[in-house]
Amino acid sequence: TSLTLTKNTIFGGQGAGIALDTQDGPTTTYYNTISQNSISNVAGDGLYITNSLISATVENNSIDNNTQSGIVLSEVGEFVNAFSAFRKNRVTNNGESGFFLYY
Repeated sequence: TSLTLTKNTIFGGQGAGIALDTQDGPTTTYYNTISQNSISNVAGDGLYITNSLISATVENNSIDNNTQSGIVLSEVGEFVNAFSAFRKNRVTNNGESGFFLYY
């Protein structure tokens, strides 16, 4: 299963601007593309990716002025290399880390 989120404007709201999480168990792999999005002024993280089974290409996004971190990778464990690419993202003026890795 894969997901493509392109050219969206996310302004305001509660929680993460975009959140990716898998619930399907260890045999499922996701290949996601998140590109050319504007995520700003949310009361939470701009982009939140959790669970080790997600593979994501995140590029050319603007992630600004969110109350928590710009980009969060959480619970990636030994599969941190499953993330294929983070390129050319503008991450500025967020309340916590620009890029936060937790595993």
